[in-house]
Amino acid sequence: MPQIIHSSPLPDVDIPDVTITAHVLRRAEQLANQVAIRDTAGTSVYTFAELSDAIFSLAGGMAARGVAPGSVVGLMAPNLPEYAVVFHGVAVAGAAVSTINPTYGPQEVRHQLNDSGASILVTVPMFAETALAAVEGTQVSEVIVIGDAVPGTTSLVDVFGAPIEQVPVDVATHTVVLPYSSGTTGLPKGVMLSHRNLVANIEQCKHAIRYKDNEVALAALPFFHIYGMQVLMNGLLSNGVTTVTMPRFDMVEALQAVQDLKITRFFAVPPIVLGLANAPIVDDYDTSSIKQVFSGAAPLGAELAAQAAARLGCEVVQGFGMTELSPVSHSTPEGDYRPGTSGVTISNTESRIVDPDTGEDQPVGERGELWVRGPQVMTGYLNNPTATAETIDSDGWLHTGDIAIIDEHGHMSIVDRMKELIKFKGFQVAPAELEALLITHPKVADVALIGIPDDEAGKHPMSSIIKTGSFSSPRHTTGYLHAGNPADPAVIFVHGWPELSLSWRHQLPVVASLGYYAVAPDMRGYGRSSLYDRHEDYALRESVQDMLELLEGLGKTQAVWVGHDWGSPVVWSLARHHPDKCAAVANLCVPYDTLEHGWDGFLPHVDRGIYPLAQYPAGQWEYMRFYEEHFDDATATFDSAPDKVAKALFRAGGPDNLGVPSVTALVRQQNGWFDGGEVPDVPRDDSVISEEELQTYAHHLRENSFFGPDSWYMNHAANAIFTAQAVNSHLEMPVLFLHGRYDTTCETMTSTLAEPMRAKCSRLTEHVVDSGHWMAQEQPDVVNARLVEWLRDSLA
Repeated sequence: MPQIIHSSPLPDVDIPDVTITAHVLRRAEQLANQVAIRDTAGTSVYTFAELSDAIFSLAGGMAARGVAPGSVVGLMAPNLPEYAVVFHGVAVAGAAVSTINPTYGPQEVRHQLNDSGASILVTVPMFAETALAAVEGTQVSEVIVIGDAVPGTTSLVDVFGAPIEQVPVDVATHTVVLPYSSGTTGLPKGVMLSHRNLVANIEQCKHAIRYKDNEVALAALPFFHIYGMQVLMNGLLSNGVTTVTMPRFDMVEALQAVQDLKITRFFAVPPIVLGLANAPIVDDYDTSSIKQVFSGAAPLGAELAAQAAARLGCEVVQGFGMTELSPVSHSTPEGDYRPGTSGVTISNTESRIVDPDTGEDQPVGERGELWVRGPQVMTGYLNNPTATAETIDSDGWLHTGDIAIIDEHGHMSIVDRMKELIKFKGFQVAPAELEALLITHPKVADVALIGIPDDEAGKHPMSSIIKTGSFSSPRHTTGYLHAGNPADPAVIFVHGWPELSLSWRHQLPVVASLGYYAVAPDMRGYGRSSLYDRHEDYALRESVQDMLELLEGLGKTQAVWVGHDWGSPVVWSLARHHPDKCAAVANLCVPYDTLEHGWDGFLPHVDRGIYPLAQYPAGQWEYMRFYEEHFDDATATFDSAPDKVAKALFRAGGPDNLGVPSVTALVRQQNGWFDGGEVPDVPRDDSVISEEELQTYAHHLRENSFFGPDSWYMNHAANAIFTAQAVNSHLEMPVLFLHGRYDTTCETMTSTLAEPMRAKCSRLTEHVVDSGHWMAQEQPDVVNARLVEWLRDSLA
């Protein structure tokens, strides 16, 4: 079959032979006094003239430090106006910038610094500690901080020097930025993008996104990501759009900025669009200035786009791109949006849809791998010619790894990733396509489609829809999420503090696909379950009774119980007091025969090598003593900013914290969490919690208060009495325990905390997971694999 090449329906554009900085500042003289870039608070503001001056002065200072063609400067910072100054100051000096995710740990940063060959690292005070740890063992000679210097660093204000002109470079081949991407497969690789790549892509988008004078855009999506760097920072500035930065997305702050600064362009990703469509708080703000919401980075469902558009009264459109494409290859021209599509091939670009098995081009309406060719295609992967050759063929076509369809109007839709396709009896089944359909049902909370190995079919596609449910008895109401067939044997997941049933969203569909009815209740005081106003109403005895009532309400006589954090003593107590109700029990992080006994159950197992008795009487559980002594103060701190609390608490663990006291051990000494002060506004750790999940947590914690969750710490004595009433403490049923290698709260890897469990569980299976405390969210694939293996082996 001959090649079927889809050319752009948009006019071709001329691509100037200039550097990216010259292109970004092309209107600087004309718009000298207009604000070019600012933060939402107005504490950092640059006019176009001031931005230009700062860039060329910083270039002079960088050049004086030896930054020149061939040099690489790492830039690890959240969105702030100075990001553009550093990015373009380095570019004017003839060097390359390697943008780094500021939420990375030292090891991840170190890998990128070494791989890119960076000699300088620029960051902000918040991440200076990580930066200083990361540069050990690299060729980085200096850490520069945007703001006040900390020991071992240099302040950016001391780097500015006499301005210089652009150092001459070959714009077609010279690498100006090195973002890191996994590409279609594999580990992150340095993507070499030239000045021409970036300039071309800005120009290629001008027929799809038409800016007018005096526009204002919200730049909340991270500049370290190619979408934020190019579509927002460089694309907006080059078109004379006032760019308003946010260091991290916060719905309230974003809506306030829209109202106060009359934002006309709102750039988003699908979870943010979901919030715009559904969050009640949106109605409290004037959003009438928004002309368009542009979504990228992941496919946006047609119904969600329509819902957000109807609410905001503006177009909600999407495009497609990838780091290797600088990043845009498809976008939606104004007034030409077709629901569910990512737009048309942009100017100066060609597309093909190719069957990944046969290599034949597919006709209109048929699916295949999307191939793209154009001036925005990267020059290659740094130090990796093999990966480059696997991605860009000899004719210049970049193989995206995405399965797509192009319709008769030239609009492209992404339907899945090649590596996620399910082959069923020779046919390709796209999980994303079916998931997008199922999620539109109003009673579906989430959905996952996975392939189950089948000897005849190859893989059998199975969908596990996560739905919401509720059970009420005269004494209590329990809200829950559930997946699978209610007639199947039950596996019930019980969350901990301050989680929700949502914390098990990665496990529910997988367990349901095995033929179980997977249920995750909200414990009392959480989510959609009943609230109470006395501490004693949150004792262990009450939660165990809630679970027994739920079990009966589900029509079950027995279940496999899985717990985490405070959910662990709940399921351990079910096994201890009601073994007839337990087919098996599994727990993450908190071992059997410890927390159920109150202080006497876990204090003897504190690792005194890390927590000397004189300094930390209660070890890592000093924070629990603080609740007992200052309950109202502790709860008031959390209630003051639930969204910030969730961001501060839900963070991945790592090896850097091993062998040193946990932050939980310092709470009592510091007279409260967060050094006894206000809740800090730290970046969300997207490896643990998504923006959508954060909004859900913040909503329920704001509605319900932390009174119920915190009341757990007021019931140690009552819990010990309840535990002592059990007839038998030896468990004969199958037991699974997953240790968190980097869980510094439980420390089961170094302490004797797990020993009572080993002595009292006859059929114990143990595994170590390389995660911190939030194991089910941090390492869902590993947790799922261990659960599946254990369920199959123990309960065949």
